[in-house]
Amino acid sequence: MSFAVGPILAEMDKAKLEGSPVAMMRRGVSPPSVHRGTVVTSRRTAVAVQAEPAAAWAPGEEVVLIVGEDDDRLMAPGRFVSTQSGMAVFALEAEWRPFEVKAERHPGPGIEAEVRSILGGSRQPATIVDVAGDGMAVMVATRPGGKDLEVQARASGYAAHLPCQVVSHAETDDGQVLLRLKFGVLTLPQQAFVRQLRAAMGAIDTAGPDSPSV
Repeated sequence: MSFAVGPILAEMDKAKLEGSPVAMMRRGVSPPSVHRGTVVTSRRTAVAVQAEPAAAWAPGEEVVLIVGEDDDRLMAPGRFVSTQSGMAVFALEAEWRPFEVKAERHPGPGIEAEVRSILGGSRQPATIVDVAGDGMAVMVATRPGGKDLEVQARASGYAAHLPCQVVSHAETDDGQVLLRLKFGVLTLPQQAFVRQLRAAMGAIDTAGPDSPSV
């Protein structure tokens, strides 16, 4: 597939997406490969991104783009066109649509983690099924003791221990326990990891029956 890069850039109009943070997930890669950047300019069928740092892309490579932060995120599938003036240009394969994190969704594919109880010192495997700016939801086999927990997770080649507090818990139909957690005080590296974690979860969430495989 070939693209006319010049006309794409020439016809781009300034839009509300300009200056917004963007996560770029390579499709068909496991675990999800996440790159971050800023939208320089966009139009209805294409977007130009300044990656941080610059990433190597193959012509026609498929990605999922998630723009914005918190509850104002938009997502769209796309393909890499080319690099021009330090910007990566992606042709959009569908319209932008809201990226929704459903708090009550049935837990599906997630990110493997470990939960440690600060009170009892117990550890158990967990699956992260949702991540927001101020907390996360994890699935465990049994309810840990106490409210103070530490979640160890890995995403996009990075790992971190995140202090959390239990906000609520509920038992699922299959006997597992869904914990809703809020983050404690996070260091700057931990905050950066949460952003990576959210981007990785976004890549997994897009792999639905109506979405491209990630």
